[in-house]
Amino acid sequence: MKKAGFGGMCAFLVLWCAAVACGQNPADVSAGEGLFKRYCQACHPGGKNVMNPSKSLFVQDLKKNKIETPEAIVKIIRKAPAGMTSFSDTVISDKDAEAIARYILQTFQ
Repeated sequence: MKKAGFGGMCAFLVLWCAAVACGQNPADVSAGEGLFKRYCQACHPGGKNVMNPSKSLFVQDLKKNKIETPEAIVKIIRKAPAGMTSFSDTVISDKDAEAIARYILQTFQ
């Protein structure tokens, strides 16, 4: 098995510590990252929004748009505004949608 580089290990530890400090399970954050990359990254690369730059996933835009909780993000995943794809619970489970939401809130500061 290939050993992780020092930078990779540091990035993992920072993400893990941040997740623990916020009361999140580090495995949930990691799962959320993979799910985000699969379902969201094409339109939200690096937290940006390719269709509407004023509605990025960065905390300042989320707050400005009154999206401040995982539940609010899951609501958007389920019933997206015009121009955004909605994902039913048969495509993204409730658990996975919650993991994506927590990843977004943790990552795009």
